[in-house]
Amino acid sequence: MSTYIISISGPTASGKTTLSRLLLRIFDGLKFTPRISTTGILVSISTTILHQDDFYFPETQIPIKRVPKEDAPGEYEEQRDWDCPEAIDFDKLKCCLKKFRDEGCTGPEDHARILEEFGIKAIEAANSVGPERVSQGKVDEIREWVLVGLENLTRAGNGAQRIHILILEGFLLYCNETPHNKELPPLISLIDTRLLLHTTLTQAVSRRKIRMSYVTVEGFFEDPPGYIENVVWPNYVKYHRHLFVDEDVEKGELSDWAGTVAGIKRQEREGMEMREVVEWGAKVIVQALSQRQSE
Repeated sequence: MSTYIISISGPTASGKTTLSRLLLRIFDGLKFTPRISTTGILVSISTTILHQDDFYFPETQIPIKRVPKEDAPGEYEEQRDWDCPEAIDFDKLKCCLKKFRDEGCTGPEDHARILEEFGIKAIEAANSVGPERVSQGKVDEIREWVLVGLENLTRAGNGAQRIHILILEGFLLYCNETPHNKELPPLISLIDTRLLLHTTLTQAVSRRKIRMSYVTVEGFFEDPPGYIENVVWPNYVKYHRHLFVDEDVEKGELSDWAGTVAGIKRQEREGMEMREVVEWGAKVIVQALSQRQSE
């Protein structure tokens, strides 16, 4: 059993959860025999999703931020800041990833067992992300060429006969306060393939306002007025500017550190339809798995 960890990160409402769910449908349950093989070994793939948002601290431990009041210019109010690194139990997340990597995972039941060991309630899956905008026919089409691609590109070698793909999705996976050292941050170093989605502030605001309430451990969280503009986007810029040339998050061109040292792969271009993003993500994963199996 080999566990391969794929991360999908990006700003709020950039399509992380939607892409994760679509890739799950494409890769989970695939079985193939590499054509470049003398043994005829059958390789099977299982896939599950791990959500960063399931690692929030309890609401009473979420930091408080002072922000402008939307209905009273010049006045301020305090709001819980759910979009800063201090709101996430990253130590527990890293331990959980190590568990998946060291022990492997056979599928959903095993995934649930590991989360239970860490006291994690998998509630993020209950959140709606709106329409996926990709038909079942398109998912089946991608799944078919993914299977052919794996058969053609993957050598049996010493590769695993059972592969588990763990898709880790979250908006703070690549945050790093000291980005220009040669070593990868501990969390990123646990991830095999790192994908990054991009969107602008205008796009993020319009998409997030479609779904302004979220399931939490304690119940529900609804975005207060101005929360996206005053908290969500400024925080994303603050903790991710090192990923981009000239620290220009809106433009979104990857810095040398992000692309070379961290090995982050950004979506190919702006304005991609979700079906195109899924095709891009699937191709990256096929290439990565083929390389891993050939080692």
